[in-house]
Amino acid sequence: MGNRKGLWDEVAGNLSFKISTDSSMCMKILELSYEHLPAHLKPCFLYFGAFPEDSEIPVGKLTSLWIAEGFVLEQGQKSAQDVAEGYLTDLVDRSLVLIAKSRSGGGVRACSIHDLLRELCLRKAKQENFMNVIKDANANAAACCCDDFYSRFSVYERNHRVCIPPESIDVESRPFGLHIRSWLGHWPGISFIYSRMKLLRVLDLSAKNDPINVSGIEQLVHLRYLAVRVTEDHIPPSIGRLENLEFLLLYGPGSVEITEDFLNLVKLRHLHIAEHATFGESCHRRAALVEKSFRMDSLESVSDLWIIHEDDEKVLRCFLPRVRRLKCATKPLWDSSEKCHRYVALDDCLTMLESLNISYLGGEYLKLPDTLNLPSSLKKLTLHDFKLSRDEMSMIGRLPKLEALKLLYTVFDGKEWKTNDDEFRELKFLKLDALKIRRWNTSDDHFPRLQRLVMHKCWKLKKFPRSLGDIPTLQVVDIHSCSKSVANSALDVQREQLEYGNDELKIIISGSLW
Repeated sequence: MGNRKGLWDEVAGNLSFKISTDSSMCMKILELSYEHLPAHLKPCFLYFGAFPEDSEIPVGKLTSLWIAEGFVLEQGQKSAQDVAEGYLTDLVDRSLVLIAKSRSGGGVRACSIHDLLRELCLRKAKQENFMNVIKDANANAAACCCDDFYSRFSVYERNHRVCIPPESIDVESRPFGLHIRSWLGHWPGISFIYSRMKLLRVLDLSAKNDPINVSGIEQLVHLRYLAVRVTEDHIPPSIGRLENLEFLLLYGPGSVEITEDFLNLVKLRHLHIAEHATFGESCHRRAALVEKSFRMDSLESVSDLWIIHEDDEKVLRCFLPRVRRLKCATKPLWDSSEKCHRYVALDDCLTMLESLNISYLGGEYLKLPDTLNLPSSLKKLTLHDFKLSRDEMSMIGRLPKLEALKLLYTVFDGKEWKTNDDEFRELKFLKLDALKIRRWNTSDDHFPRLQRLVMHKCWKLKKFPRSLGDIPTLQVVDIHSCSKSVANSALDVQREQLEYGNDELKIIISGSLW
C-alpha cells in the first residue's frame, strides 16, 4: 500500500501546477483509467465519491452498498458478497483503490482512494447523472480544490443518487422525485422522504446524529439498504414490513429487542445492532410454533446478538441456520431437561458459520459440564473472557478450516498451554490478548501455516517459544506490553533466524515491558 500511495503522491506533486492551470487536461489523463474499466466496475468505482475525502472506508459497508444498489449479483456458487470482494480486489490490483487496513485472516478490512481519483469520481458521477454530492451552501468555497464537482440540489436534476456529507447541514431546497433511488448522508428533515421518494433502494442516514421517526417508512417498498438511528428499544414494526430489505443497520442508545416482526424480513442478508440485540418472547413463541420449512435463508451476517435464554437456541435453529458471520455474547444456559447449566450448542444451530466473535457474560469464570460446541465450518474465531480446559483448546485446535484465532482475556485451566501435532493445521493468524498462562509449550510443526502472531499484555508468560521461529511461513511477531523476558527471548529468536539466513521474520516490540 505504501508504494502505491507514494506513487500517487508523486503524481500529485508533479501535476500540482498543471491542476492549477489546466485541470481539464489532467482529468483527461486520469480518465483513461476509468474509461478502460470493465462495465461492471465503473459504478463501483464512481461510488467512492460518496465517501469523505481522506477517509478510511469500511469494506463491509462499501460492498453492502454495491450489492443493494444492484451493481453486484451472485455468480454460480459464489455469493454476492464474495463477488463484491472480488470486484474490490480488481480495483486494488488496478491501483485505483488503496488498502488501508487488512483483515487478520486475509482480505481487506478498510480501503481508501487518492484525492485525485476521488475528484475524478465526483466529476464523472456528475457528468453521467450517477450521483449528486451536495455541498453546504455556506461552506468556504476556497476550502476545496474540487468545489465545482459539488452543487446545491435542483429539483429539476435527474440524479438517481443523492449524497449529502455530514458537514452539509444547510441545504436550500428539498429534493423529491421518483427518479431518486439512493439517499446517503445527512438530511435535517426526514418525514417527507417516505411519501415523495417511494422508489428508494438505499437510505443511509447513519451520519445523522439524532434519531429519526421511522413511522411511515413501510411506504418504501423497494428499500434494500437501511442505516438509521432510532429511539425505540425494539426493531420498529414499520421496518418489519419492508419485505425487500437486505441490509439493516440500527444505531441507538442501548439494547434492542428483536420481535417477531423482524422474522418477516425474509430477504435480509445482514443485521447489525450498534449496542446489542436480544430475542423477545414473541420470537420464542413463534419458534415453538412455526413449521420447520420456514427459514430466513438469506441472512448471512448478524451482530451484536445476546444468546441468554434456552429458547434463543430454538430461534437460531428455526430461523437463522445459514448465518456465516456472527458476533454475539452468551452466558450459561439452563437446560430444563438435563437440569444443569451448559453453553449454547452452536455446532447444532449454525452449521454454515465461518466467522464467530463470542463473549462470555457469566461474570466469574464458571466451569461447565459441557464444552463450548463449535461448528467445523469455522474459519475465524474470537473468544472473549472464557475459561478453557485443555480438552476445549484441543477441540478448537482441531477445527479443520480455522485460519484466524483471537483469544482475548481468556483463562486456561492450568498455567501451561501445550499444543499437539494434529492442531491448528490451517491457522494463519493468532492473537493472544491478556492470556493468563506462564508457559507455552509448542512446536513449529503445530502451526505449519502461521503468518502473523500478536501477543498483547501476556504479563504472566515467562518466555517466547523458540520453536516458533522455525515456522517457515511466519512473517511478523507483534509483542506489545508483555514481560521483559518474553521480549528478550523473542529478540534472541530473531537473531538466531538471521544467523540461519532468515531475514523475512520481523519482530516488533512495543509498549511497557513488565
